[in-house]
Amino acid sequence: MEDSFLKIKYDKLIFEIKFLEADLQYHDGVLEKAIPEFNSKCRETIESMGLGKFFFGEESAAEKSAKVDNEKPKQKLAPSKATENLFKKIAAKTHPDKLLSLDEEEREAKKNKFQEATKAKEEDNLMKLHIIASELGIEIPELTLEDLISFEKKAEELKGKIDQKKNTLMWNWITSGEQKKEEIINQYVGIMVADIKDKLKNNTED
Repeated sequence: MEDSFLKIKYDKLIFEIKFLEADLQYHDGVLEKAIPEFNSKCRETIESMGLGKFFFGEESAAEKSAKVDNEKPKQKLAPSKATENLFKKIAAKTHPDKLLSLDEEEREAKKNKFQEATKAKEEDNLMKLHIIASELGIEIPELTLEDLISFEKKAEELKGKIDQKKNTLMWNWITSGEQKKEEIINQYVGIMVADIKDKLKNNTED
C-alpha cells in the first residue's frame, strides 16, 4: 500500500475500529452480566404486588423483555471478492492444519485469529479482515477511496450500536445510584403490569 493520504486515513480507521469493537464488547459484557440481577429485582417487585402468577412460567416476562439483543439468527452475507481473497491470505497463516509445528500458545492464538477471520468472512466484514491481516503482518491490498468510505460506514455503524446500548433502560439502571435504580425497576414493572392488564382485558372481551 502506498504511503499516501489513503494510508494515513486507513491507519486511523484501523485504530478507531479496534477501539470501537472493544468498546462494544465491553458494553455487551456489562449488560449481559447485569441481566440476572435486573430480572431478580423485577421478580421481587412483581411478587410483592401479588402478580407473580401472571408473569412467571418457564421464562418470565421480565427475562424476555430484558434481553439485550434479539435472538434472531443473523443473515449470512455472500462475501465479496476482496473479502474472499484477503481471507485466503489469512487462512494460509492461521488454518489449524498449518499450525501443527507451532507451540501450544502460538497455535491457540492463531486458531483464534482463524475463527475471527471466518466469522468476518461470513459477515462480509472486510474491515475486520484488514485488522486481522495487519496484526499478522500480512500485506494489505492496495486501497481505493471506496474502500475507505465503506470502512468509515463500519465505524459509524459500531458507534450507533454502542449508542443503542447506552440508551437502553438496562444501561440507565446499571449506571444509576440505588434510589434511581429502584425507581427504574418500579417504572419498568409498571409498564409490564399495564401491558399484562391490557392483554387480559382484550382476551376477556374476545
